Amino acid sequence: MVLSFFLQKKHTWTKQKKFYTAAVTELAKGKKWQQAVTILDEMKVKGVRPNVFTYGAIISACEKAGQWEEALKLLESMKLNGVEPNVIIYSSVISACGKGGQWETAMKLFNHMKNCGICPNVVSYSAAISACEKGGQLETAIGLLTEMKERNLRPNVITYSAAISACEKCGDWQQALELLESMKTEGVKPNAITYNAAISACNNAGKFLHASHVLSLAIEEGVFLTNLIQL
Repeated sequence: MVLSFFLQKKHTWTKQKKFYTAAVTELAKGKKWQQAVTILDEMKVKGVRPNVFTYGAIISACEKAGQWEEALKLLESMKLNGVEPNVIIYSSVISACGKGGQWETAMKLFNHMKNCGICPNVVSYSAAISACEKGGQLETAIGLLTEMKERNLRPNVITYSAAISACEKCGDWQQALELLESMKTEGVKPNAITYNAAISACNNAGKFLHASHVLSLAIEEGVFLTNLIQL
């Protein structure tokens, strides 16, 4: 009798948890982070314990909305509630910090994740490099790119675009072109963001011939460029 009651309750809790997780996942897609956080509070009131997927969905909503402070609070909350963050959670919080212009906090989280024995993946590195790009930290961004290659992780177009954007922001047109060449050698196809950043880096340095050459490459590859600075 008691066992039957417990199993029934457990089944109900499981269904509720799945329902709440599905709900916050949908809210995350619409960047409705406040509603997602409200659902988390409701779960706690009803005694439904959030799992890593629930927290992940809510943190994703905060990340998409650029709510880095709320993302950090949720990260601490899940730890206090005995839910261990995984690489996906850390990557989302790092990305949120980057979008909020908090590159130092992003790097602290990145290093903390490694110290906890969680191996960063391509998404983690890309988020950290993007955070450094927004903070104008070229040396750190390039260091991360080098590190991920040493760990046999293959940078993707997002990774390279963030690194090249860091070069643009810091005025290093030569490094931007070197990275553009590297990604092509590695079989990573540049997109409009990549080309725009490389062209802008050359243009800002007065290297108009180099900028024109990069533009020609983009045209040859059929990449449509928007917001292009006149050369």
